[in-house]
Amino acid sequence: MDAAQLLTWTAERYPHRAAVGGPDPVTYREWDARTNQLARALAGLGVRPRDRVAFLMAGGEPMARLHLAAQKLGAVAVPLSTRFGPAELAHCLADAAPGLIVGDETTAHILDEARGGLRMRSVLAHLGPATPAPGAADLGALAAAEPDGALPAGVPPLSGRDLSVMLYTSGTTGQPKGVPRSHAAEHAAAIAHVIQTQQRPGEVTLGVMPLFHTMGLRTLLASIAVAGTWVPQARFDAERSLELITGHGVTSLYLVPTVYWSLLRTGRLGEAASVRRLSYAGAAMTPALARDLAGTLRPEVFVNHFGSTEIYTFTIGPDAVAKPGCAGRAGCSPGSGWSTRNRGRRRTRWPPPASRARSPSAWPARRRSAATGAGRTPTPRPSVTAGTSPATWPPPTRTAICGWPAGSTT
Repeated sequence: MDAAQLLTWTAERYPHRAAVGGPDPVTYREWDARTNQLARALAGLGVRPRDRVAFLMAGGEPMARLHLAAQKLGAVAVPLSTRFGPAELAHCLADAAPGLIVGDETTAHILDEARGGLRMRSVLAHLGPATPAPGAADLGALAAAEPDGALPAGVPPLSGRDLSVMLYTSGTTGQPKGVPRSHAAEHAAAIAHVIQTQQRPGEVTLGVMPLFHTMGLRTLLASIAVAGTWVPQARFDAERSLELITGHGVTSLYLVPTVYWSLLRTGRLGEAASVRRLSYAGAAMTPALARDLAGTLRPEVFVNHFGSTEIYTFTIGPDAVAKPGCAGRAGCSPGSGWSTRNRGRRRTRWPPPASRARSPSAWPARRRSAATGAGRTPTPRPSVTAGTSPATWPPPTRTAICGWPAGSTT
């Protein structure tokens, strides 16, 4: 599965459902067609399957369309932070070695400075409604001249191991580092996000997190996976975000804590009655903020993700209301047999496979006791004082999204 298939299959099932909200809404059929056209336009500029294409652009629908078009072409998207300085940007460009750099009117100056002596082709894309700047290639016009059907059979099929995107870390501990993510990883992460946040078909999501960050891409792909509506906002502004949330009935938010603080400080967050699912990453959330958000919005789901860029995710805190400072339990790669707790040591499987031990009698006594209950002393039930309500035993445990008890230890 790859991101291109994800969009195409959703468009086939729900062609008339709103894929993009905001002032310029787009249906899934229209979005699928436009990304096909843009993929052909990129091919016309020399981009080939498995080439790397760097994007240095403001967010919003044009950036999302470029990312999805690169997926359809089989190219590797390299979205770069618009917050990078010239030195950081030059390092990323030299490291990624893209075949093409796509910028826009807002990034032309820093892109010219960062390129320096690097011999890389670049183009200023114009995909928006405004008049393109002098010298900017009107990718929108180039794409409009292309057919909107599926790409020709000459595009080689992708495997799950092929790279989908190269994300660069912020560089807080040194130079920014590239994190290559495969199509299989991106698809699995999108589905994991859907499950962990309990999203429903037709979910309406605010797309304000930048698409050069894992949270922005996760929001976008998860929205497509549930045939939802992604409401883009190119740059965060708290008042404008609230207008989008209330005007489009946004039901799901995936933001960093500072953005939640900004929304609360407007004094209007209580108007966002449609929001039912909250999730966050990127930083710890204070108990006060978690409490205020829960009291204002009363969400059905409130999840903390940790370790999103590299592996999505190292762990999650499934109940931020009950345990706002909890990042969840130490995780491991599903099915890999490796645990991050063991620092690379092989995780012990227990009970052992049938080929190693065909009956519980072959297990060590301590393991057998734990697995079968043999030899354990029953836990006494507490007595109930006359005139009081019967105690519930064992105490009820709220099951978290991932199956962990909500009251589990960190």
